[in-house]
Amino acid sequence: MNALALLTRTPHPDLVDFFSSFDQFGYDVAMVVDRADYVPKGSHPRTIRIDRSECRRNGFSYFTALGNGCCAWDKALYYFCCLDTAHDNVWFVEDDVFIPARGTFREIDSKYVSADVVSPEYNINARGELDGWYWWKSVPRKLLPPPWAHSMVCAIRLSRPLLNSLAAFVANNRGFLRRSDTINSIGRRLLGSRFRLRNHLYVEYIFHTLALHNQMNIQMARELRGITWRREWKQSEMDMNTIYHPVKDMKLHAVYRQHLMDEANKS
Repeated sequence: MNALALLTRTPHPDLVDFFSSFDQFGYDVAMVVDRADYVPKGSHPRTIRIDRSECRRNGFSYFTALGNGCCAWDKALYYFCCLDTAHDNVWFVEDDVFIPARGTFREIDSKYVSADVVSPEYNINARGELDGWYWWKSVPRKLLPPPWAHSMVCAIRLSRPLLNSLAAFVANNRGFLRRSDTINSIGRRLLGSRFRLRNHLYVEYIFHTLALHNQMNIQMARELRGITWRREWKQSEMDMNTIYHPVKDMKLHAVYRQHLMDEANKS
């Protein structure tokens, strides 16, 4: 069974309802919740809450430029890299990703069975040039020499070998990452949003770069072509076979999903 990690600060009730039946499609769903005071109303899907200090102690911090150094991404990666290693593949999905149907991930998985990374795209930086993408400047070059690669990762599937590679990389460089964590924490306090994170394993490059370094299989899924950084998606632009990002208004997810189902039933 593959796993699916829903990354959220506080899960919207409609999302909880939508993901509660994913086990019927062969997925173990875990909601990785950032708010420490969140109390789930039911036991399904299961809720993962991990203390920030535990993540930081084990090297899983500042995987994103958001938050205070340990958010749902950090917790989810720590959990599936170190605590729950039973799944062949894990989907990591941010909560503002719109999924048209419960069977969408199963369709993607059937096409990319052997891939270590399934993502919307990936862009290779063969020589380590710092132009073209802002976050290249944060790559710890001493730990990760070129080639590098990056992609949007709002919805991404990672294989067990890739997650094992990430876990080993973090474990082998824990001292360096802890020092970087301290520097980033101090910089954030002193300079706020003006501070650029240094020497941190940003999610948009670390998966693809490790895959390149370990000669792993990266596949770009056409079904993920609707994942963008910033866009106002219109209902008329959507179809049942594509996953979209961002759709920030959680109430619209159910509305869009019902509309697409109605349109599919007409044809």
